[in-house]
Amino acid sequence: MHPLVQCLKQFRQVGGGAACLSWIAVCTFAQTTATCEAPKTLEASQGGRAPAEIHNFVGAWFARQGRNACAIAAFESALRADPQSRDARYNLGLALEQDGQLQRAATELLVLVRDAPGLARGHLALGFVYEDLRNLASAESELRTALQLAPASSAAMHHLGAVLSSQRRYT
Repeated sequence: MHPLVQCLKQFRQVGGGAACLSWIAVCTFAQTTATCEAPKTLEASQGGRAPAEIHNFVGAWFARQGRNACAIAAFESALRADPQSRDARYNLGLALEQDGQLQRAATELLVLVRDAPGLARGHLALGFVYEDLRNLASAESELRTALQLAPASSAAMHHLGAVLSSQRRYT
């Protein structure tokens, strides 16, 4: 499937109509440039009012390409458009972690779990970041919360086991 068709199919739910046509231009630009200009191009194509969902989509596309700096810029644009966007904040936290910006990732994910305490994936991601930071007590707490919210989460179970094992807590 041609990448632009794939972009359009994934984006169709967000805006439709003229927004889809603008999105095709953004997808084309994003795929043909080595820079991170897609968020700015997107803003220009939408008259400075691109919805957070579109920026989040651009960021996810960059993240799948392994272009973390571009993904981070797009997720930050999404949060400027809608500071309450849980998806954008979660994705920003993941991208920051991938980029090695662990303190910033923890900060973003802390905001997420404060605003959405019932979101298991937020606690799970924050637990991973704390584990990377070697803040094992906080990692344990977040991973236990994730397990309470999603008892079947094999990732939470695995990482909680690793955290407890690294603390030599086997029982």
